[in-house]
Amino acid sequence: AVLTAPERQWMVAGSLAWMTIWWLFEAVPVPVTALLPAVLYPAMGVMPATEVAKVYCNDTILLIFGSLVMACAVTKWNIDRRIALWTVSAVGPRPRVLLGCVMGLTTVIGLFMHNSSTASVM
Repeated sequence: AVLTAPERQWMVAGSLAWMTIWWLFEAVPVPVTALLPAVLYPAMGVMPATEVAKVYCNDTILLIFGSLVMACAVTKWNIDRRIALWTVSAVGPRPRVLLGCVMGLTTVIGLFMHNSSTASVM
């Protein structure tokens, strides 16, 4: 059935309220809540599935996703800890030099990862 604009708006507002409640109370895992529009909008006739998929698969979203996966891998294999220990052992107890090295390492890591991922690793 083809929905008119006000009906679609109410459907979207209802799904937004539903997602907000799930996000606030964490009734289900957050990624499941984030994927709710991908299921609801085509089922309710708000948007075709291809349009919803385009929103989820744009370049920026995929870049952030890839960076977060890379950050998770770095953390899982303790590469962040190894870098920190190597930096402290190489620099020694000099706070200014240590700060400079940490800033430099953050810059280098930031070249390969998204800023949010770099912050979580450091």
